Amino acid sequence: MPSNSKLDVFPNPATNNVSVYVSNDGAIGSLKIFDSEGHEVFHQTVPNGLSQYTVDLQTSPEGIYHVVVALDHEVITSKFIKVKL
Repeated sequence: MPSNSKLDVFPNPATNNVSVYVSNDGAIGSLKIFDSEGHEVFHQTVPNGLSQYTVDLQTSPEGIYHVVVALDHEVITSKFIKVKL
């Protein structure tokens, strides 16, 4: 079944923080971020069914990260790049 929700991760590339936004009336249930080696570096159950959440990246090293968002009936993924200023 095709996904009804769209996941936007911005800005990309990111420096100090990244915002995760689910469109098409999707509400984020949980948000996980993994580094390029597959290690989980962030996990948050998102309160109140928000459709947007911002993650602080100031202490994260540069690299490619994968975002996994669990919604009510689907899981959607995206990726972003963390760079220094």
